[in-house]
Amino acid sequence: LLNITGIKASFVFTRVKETIFVSARSMEGEDGINVQLVMERIGGGGHGTIAGAQLQNMTETQGMDLVKRTIANMQKEGAI
Repeated sequence: LLNITGIKASFVFTRVKETIFVSARSMEGEDGINVQLVMERIGGGGHGTIAGAQLQNMTETQGMDLVKRTIANMQKEGAI
């Protein structure tokens, strides 16, 4: 996904039983965003270019909405 022109980060959502696993990847340098900061906001962690989180008690769609809202809020704050 990161090889697509204009893509700065990718987020993959996978359900295993009752847990949604979020895998986040980003380009290094100025072209990417710090996915670690995004994942930390939703309870996960990792590295600036490789991070993840586990979400409980929600659907995949709710998890995607959470990540989208988190990114939008962080952009407004200037955090990413």
